[in-house]
Amino acid sequence: LFLVLSLMAPRLPWGSGYYKNTVFVVDCSASMKISYEGKTRYAHATDWVANYLASSNGKTRSYLITASNENSLVVAGSMQSEKVLQKLNTTKPSYDVCDIEEAMQMAKTLGESLNESYEIIVLTDKKPLQQMSNSHLVCFGNSGQNGAISFMAYDEQGEEAAVLVQVMNKG
Repeated sequence: LFLVLSLMAPRLPWGSGYYKNTVFVVDCSASMKISYEGKTRYAHATDWVANYLASSNGKTRSYLITASNENSLVVAGSMQSEKVLQKLNTTKPSYDVCDIEEAMQMAKTLGESLNESYEIIVLTDKKPLQQMSNSHLVCFGNSGQNGAISFMAYDEQGEEAAVLVQVMNKG
């Protein structure tokens, strides 16, 4: 019996070594709508996550936090890459701003609550002031223009709205 169990051990999902807990924090702010190389920064981030999950051979338990005006945990502990990618493909960047450091703190709190090893991967075009342990930053703001909405006002006029937006190139 011991011989049979020892031969099966590599295939049994015991312990946290069998899979990796990964918390993805994806920036969904307005600046992720900026295009370079034919795609938006958000599309590049989605492709990056897809390639990462494909290379993990199904051994990633994924958590997905979308960072915008309100940070949201939209996928919690899924071993199905398709679920994460479907959520990324149906989520689009908004016209909001985001506090990427607040989203990173949310990811850290989530990771610590797992009581297992975890890593945080932040996909953004911003540079956080602090780098956390167990985190990796994938920055999409190094190419193209780095636009920011510096002023926005609107006036509702019946069923229509007049919008005034000032966009500045920050990079």
